[in-house]
Amino acid sequence: MAASGAEQNSKLLSSNTPRKKDEYTGGEIDPSRYTKVVEFLLDSKHFVVDLYGVKEIVKCTGVTKLPNTPVHIHGIIDIRGQITTVIDPKKYLKIEEGKESSTGKCKIIVLDEKKTGTKVGMLVDEVVAITAYSKEDINTSIANDSSSYIKGIVEKVTHGAHEGERDKIELIVWIEASKFVEEL
Repeated sequence: MAASGAEQNSKLLSSNTPRKKDEYTGGEIDPSRYTKVVEFLLDSKHFVVDLYGVKEIVKCTGVTKLPNTPVHIHGIIDIRGQITTVIDPKKYLKIEEGKESSTGKCKIIVLDEKKTGTKVGMLVDEVVAITAYSKEDINTSIANDSSSYIKGIVEKVTHGAHEGERDKIELIVWIEASKFVEEL
């Protein structure tokens, strides 16, 4: 059974939980400098949502399709007696299904109802990680429209595996889940 968002968050913040080291100071991660996110794939494209807007992550099983609904509504699912609408962000964002889609690893990121105002989950191809990014690595200038579901762009740096190998910079779209759901 998946842990609830509150349980996951409390485990992450527990004083007994080892914390990542700050790469700049060598000390524990300072929450005022870092933001925790859930990183996921839609086809082969990386996206993130704020960890504190996520209630839980569940397997993609038992989704019931609904007739005469918008194309981005994937269906509904029963999660411990709670009917939850499942949206397909790929349809809304016009991301074509490619050979990269990993249907065997698909998950539903159930969003926190307190943040979205409704019981809703996002169908994703794969959850890559729950991680923290430095606020310095997040470019919010793209999200100048207060109604936009894009919160910013995360610059993820992957250091070269071998000496002399160049670092790889990947740009990841940060979705403001509550606004993304409002626009649907």
